[in-house]
Amino acid sequence: MNKIAIIAFGMAFSTLAMAENGANTTYPAVIFNQDLSQKLIKLLPKTAPVYKLGEMTTLMAPAPALKSMRVIAVDSDRAGLETYNTENLPPYETQKQHAGGARLNVVTVEVGFGRAYAKYNGANLSSTDTAICQDWSGIWRPCQNGELVGGWMRTWNAAGRGAGQFESWSTSLNMPTNTYHANIKVH
Repeated sequence: MNKIAIIAFGMAFSTLAMAENGANTTYPAVIFNQDLSQKLIKLLPKTAPVYKLGEMTTLMAPAPALKSMRVIAVDSDRAGLETYNTENLPPYETQKQHAGGARLNVVTVEVGFGRAYAKYNGANLSSTDTAICQDWSGIWRPCQNGELVGGWMRTWNAAGRGAGQFESWSTSLNMPTNTYHANIKVH
């Protein structure tokens, strides 16, 4: 019993020590505009529903496979919110000067379920994720408790970084395990 208590104390102490020594203070904490996801969800195009009316769904069913991924906006304290349509032809780049401020977020939308990660000029980014749902007519909205999630809106934090290339990848969690890629050059 004493050995277990000593091991537990040692693990807790070493975890606290690692957290203090490894804290990343290079960039500010995630600065997330709570109204951002509400504004952007309203801009999503009406698409064919992930789940069809009358379709039998169950809590034990597999999640829908990843069907698409794209960048829909860049938000910063320097240039505000700039929505973006990556369905247009390249080059994919912002028109406003966003880089270098205290807040720089790149927003992606995934339809279906995937394991996503992103880089900005080669550095890994963290995200704040919002579950999005569709009504039976195909209109997207934030999910309420108990609803079936149809996709994810991810807000990637690139605060404190200069102009550069944002890239994001997401691999479907279910078959087919396809990978989607989205990118945008941020000025």
